[in-house]
Amino acid sequence: MSKHIVIVGAGGHGRVCADTAEASGFTIHGFADDNHELGETINGHQCVANTFEDIKEHCQPGYRMFFVGIGDNVLRQKIYTMAMGLGYDIPTIIHPTATVSRHATLGLGTIVMTGGVINANATVGEGCIVSARSSIDYDCVIADCVQISPGVAIAGGVTIGARSFIGTGASIIPGITIGDDCLVGAGAAVTKDIESGGRVAGVPARPIRQ
Repeated sequence: MSKHIVIVGAGGHGRVCADTAEASGFTIHGFADDNHELGETINGHQCVANTFEDIKEHCQPGYRMFFVGIGDNVLRQKIYTMAMGLGYDIPTIIHPTATVSRHATLGLGTIVMTGGVINANATVGEGCIVSARSSIDYDCVIADCVQISPGVAIAGGVTIGARSFIGTGASIIPGITIGDDCLVGAGAAVTKDIESGGRVAGVPARPIRQ
């Protein structure tokens, strides 16, 4: 299979995805982003598409692979679902400095960035972001399109629901359950379960206003 890839999104997260993909052996065919002009160069790679119709022109045989490099969890899930429905090839990307157990399971469209750690029997869903120097310990279950920010420490047996956001440097003690669409603030220490839609911050983490 060709490892030429289009990165959807040329913002900060998309550019980091491109760097991670290159380090992992992919060749960047270009970015797809409607905030840039066609042909514009971003970090040495051209903007080759603004729409899905544009992408189709660049995803002929050998160029059917692309990756959704968008930080917003809801939008990333929407585009990922559209892409899968159209039959595009979406890989899992793991930076060579990351440590991923051979007994862990990672879904398509998930990226593990520099220094990330995923331990034995952890399951990470589709379209997730495991950012630099974050760790997911044994037996965790991370649902689709979750974002784990840099420096997060998730202890064993934690469950995190779809589209939840775990802020930079947060820590979660063993056995915690976090529902769908939750937000955990930067530096928070999560010591109690969080219901779906919950927003917490602080040490220990407590609910905050919407």
